[in-house]
Amino acid sequence: MDHMPNKLIILLSHCLLNQTTRAEETITALATEKLLQLFSSYPIHLEQLSCPEFLFMGKRKKRTKDEWEKIPGFKKFCGELADQIKEGVKRFDGKEAFPLVTIARSPCCSSGEVHIGKRIFAGKGLLVEELEKRMKLELVEFDFRRVAESIERLKFLLEKKWVVFKEKL
Repeated sequence: MDHMPNKLIILLSHCLLNQTTRAEETITALATEKLLQLFSSYPIHLEQLSCPEFLFMGKRKKRTKDEWEKIPGFKKFCGELADQIKEGVKRFDGKEAFPLVTIARSPCCSSGEVHIGKRIFAGKGLLVEELEKRMKLELVEFDFRRVAESIERLKFLLEKKWVVFKEKL
């Protein structure tokens, strides 16, 4: 897709729009619809990232970050996917940092905390770590357990980004 001078670019973790790729197909009713309703209020381009877990393994059971790290080749796969994402966003000329909507507690796409063993620790998912090595991101986390709060957090980000974006037009 060509450069989009009149639209904000928002990167999205895959399962925000396609919950059927979540481990064990954990679906949160109306979360995607609420996100799309919010996003439709702004002139934005949504760039849905690929799901590293689903691409690597297809349908799968839930795993923690440390379990994914132990799977031979998976961490390298996340790095290669991050390289592809970086190359893909180069088409958006002049962008210094990209907002990325991440998933709370995801072993690959979290930006706040992850499951390691049976506990939750502060940290980032494997793909987010690899992306941050390659590009500047503005991270905002979506929590499927707290949809209303997550929508408000995203609305705040979009309002802030839109004000700055309009000044540049």
